[in-house]
This record gives sequence, C-alpha cells and structure tokens, in this order.
Amino acid sequence: MTTPARTLNVGVVGLGLAAASVMPAMVAMPPVNLVAGADINPRALQAFKTKYAAKTYTSIETLCDDPDIDTVWIATPNTFHCPHVILAAERGKHVIVEKPMAISLAEAERMIEAAERYGVQLLCGGSRSASAVVPSDTTTTAYPSEMRSCSSNSQFAAWSSTIKIDFAGIFDLFSLASVDFVSPSKL
Repeated sequence: MTTPARTLNVGVVGLGLAAASVMPAMVAMPPVNLVAGADINPRALQAFKTKYAAKTYTSIETLCDDPDIDTVWIATPNTFHCPHVILAAERGKHVIVEKPMAISLAEAERMIEAAERYGVQLLCGGSRSASAVVPSDTTTTAYPSEMRSCSSNSQFAAWSSTIKIDFAGIFDLFSLASVDFVSPSKL
C-alpha cells in the first residue's frame, strides 16, 4: 500500500554549512515546505530570511513551538544533536538529524527512546544528501518498519540512491550518500 504524499513542513535548526547544502534541495522538492530556520547567529538568520522568505527564530525551543512545523532538520554542532533531537521529539516533531547522529552510543539510545516515547520518527542523514546529482532510474520505497539503512559505496560516485520514505507521508530525500533510519517499533 502506498501512502499519498503530503506537504512536509520543515524547520531547520542550525543555519551553517550542513544546512546550507541541504536547503536548496529541500525547497526544490514539491512536497516540502521550508517554514522556518533557527540559529543563534543574527547574520545567518537574516541571510536565511532574505533567501527563503521564511520565519526565523533565535532558539530551537521557539522553532519547535511553531504549530506550522511538523518536522525539524537538526544541523547544529554534533554536541547538540542529542538534546536538540529530544527537545523536538518532546514537542511532537518528526526529526532529521545530520551525521553523526550522536557523540556516544548512550546519546543515540536516548534519542531513539525519545522518538519511540513521543511517537515521532527519527532519521539520521548526512549533509551530502543534497548533492545535485540524482539518477533517473534508482528509486527504493521503504516503510519505517522495514528500512534500517541505505548507502552508496562511494560518496564521490557520479550517482546516488533516491529514497522515498513513508515519513508521515512520502518524504523524498534524494541523492543520499548514506542514511540511517530509526523507526519506533510500534509503527
């Protein structure tokens, strides 16, 4: 059974290099609506607002309190991944976090537990997922209970996979060099 695509309303936390490489690809996807960005750097916020005409916030807390956002892309420094994922999950937001997922196995386990506890989905993907090279014939459909990981053998290959994930609707992540998908077991 296929889940019909719906618009995914995304807020990005951390507007540095990782986010900068992903956001142009995000806005190019019809089922994705880039709603807001959060950062502590006023210049990054102004550049984001100018380029994407989206809302800006100075904290992850205020971004996660926005009812228009259903998914949070976390592109903050690695040491903040765990607390930011947990905060977003507590507020009922699905979460995509840049690699590395966490700085310890214990942190990764806490992040997974939070996703399960709050009934949200957690995906860990790298910033190379926004590579402009996309094949026309490589598509995989996976559901949260089925998919655990997918990766290409070479991050510098002239192709990558296209993955469609049932992420409370179909969410297209394209040109993935590597992705780890963590899903609550009850889904």
